[in-house]
Amino acid sequence: MSSRDVAYTVHPALGGVDISSDPTVLDPNFLTVGDNVEFLEGGQRKKRLGTQIYSTSTGNTNPTYLVSSSTPVRAVTDFWRYGASLTPVQNVLSVAGGSIYRSTGDGKWTAATATSSFGAAANVQTVITLAGDYAVISDESATPISYDQTTLAGPSTGSAWPRFTATSYHLNRLFMWGISTAPSHVNYSAASNIFDSTGSDAGNFPVGV
Repeated sequence: MSSRDVAYTVHPALGGVDISSDPTVLDPNFLTVGDNVEFLEGGQRKKRLGTQIYSTSTGNTNPTYLVSSSTPVRAVTDFWRYGASLTPVQNVLSVAGGSIYRSTGDGKWTAATATSSFGAAANVQTVITLAGDYAVISDESATPISYDQTTLAGPSTGSAWPRFTATSYHLNRLFMWGISTAPSHVNYSAASNIFDSTGSDAGNFPVGV
């Protein structure tokens, strides 16, 4: 006849107490499948956060898509602007097809440009760079344009940005490269004035030549 009693052996603690390892770090053998996981600096595993799905319909209370499934979304970024207030205002910007869209974070999109009026409607390389209080938007086929959450604008006549496919904002200057007319050069704007790319304080330098 079997017994309900089960022998349980207690072994002495060996090795002391481990107070140096992060308690969220798992032994490799404890994780066999990790499809939705981010690996942090200390080796910790964390569930990857989700994303929201937006719609162009202003009256849609259950957003589904930014645009139709046949229209390529070329760039998306989160744009916070302080302006004259200590409370920042959020816009989510995207370039889809030939239009620039904005959203205030409510899941609904509004076209900031007239339909199909910016760049190529095809899937071309497009960048949105946050530069001070502006978002600068460029692709390889259109003159770059800036957006301040209210107005789309470009540099004044005579100071036009070159067409670029990559850019960075650093030390109050806008650095632009991937320029079709000068692929081995990096152009930069004047200090504290991203709209001046041809004045005495602006310039360019060669890279890899």
